[in-house]
Amino acid sequence: MKVLISEDDQMLWIIYKKIFSGDDVTFCLNGDDTIRKSTEIEFDILIQDIGLPDMPGYDVSLQILNNLKWPKRKLSIAIVSAHLNACLCQDDTHKIEDHPSTQVFSIISKGELNFIEQMREFRNLVFNYHNLKKLSYQ
Repeated sequence: MKVLISEDDQMLWIIYKKIFSGDDVTFCLNGDDTIRKSTEIEFDILIQDIGLPDMPGYDVSLQILNNLKWPKRKLSIAIVSAHLNACLCQDDTHKIEDHPSTQVFSIISKGELNFIEQMREFRNLVFNYHNLKKLSYQ
């Protein structure tokens, strides 16, 4: 499984490496880099931090979804934020969730969940991705 992670906090990269050990993971520090990488690699899951230094993570996710190089591709997306309540009321959250290229969508809190709960949420995302992938082949 290929995972594209858009996260400017490099300390969190250590956690992501543990969560996605055994998977092909690409890390990006900012939105521009994430958008560029999304055109170079065919990935399955996007982990998108909302608070990037150069642009909002919502904008990054929507640009990727709207300009997929692989148009029939369905992506699993996790929006990651330290401010969970702010995410839940954003119109952009619904645009990502309802986008035709979004297969699995979740919002994961950096601030309100402990490490074990975060791992559980990411593993649920991966589990749902694999289950939907199996169903699409039947």
